[in-house]
Amino acid sequence: MTGATAVTLASAGEVTTTLVKQADAEGGATVDVTLPTNATGTYTITATGLESGNVAVAAITVADADSGAGAGSGSTDADSDDLAYTGAGDATMLLVWAGAGALLLGGALVVVMTTVRRQRANS
Repeated sequence: MTGATAVTLASAGEVTTTLVKQADAEGGATVDVTLPTNATGTYTITATGLESGNVAVAAITVADADSGAGAGSGSTDADSDDLAYTGAGDATMLLVWAGAGALLLGGALVVVMTTVRRQRANS
């Protein structure tokens, strides 16, 4: 559908709104849905093609604000205020530091060997 029309929905049995929209060239349609601020539960939107009879259904689930659903802390521990675990643990950092140390030692070895070679060449 082209354009957007506001549609007010409520839980099944309370309010049902029907509207007709013109589909675009690809058969798509859009609609803005506004739910009341105290809405909870599942709301269903059904679109039926007037000529084709094709049916599309979408469900919108609204959790109660007090339920904590969707708030997400990024942690699987409900009592934790830590950041989400991303997989980079102590072992990964140990490998990074070990690699950096190996590079520094390798660089120092090259400098020492070059100095020793030059001293032997000059003697």
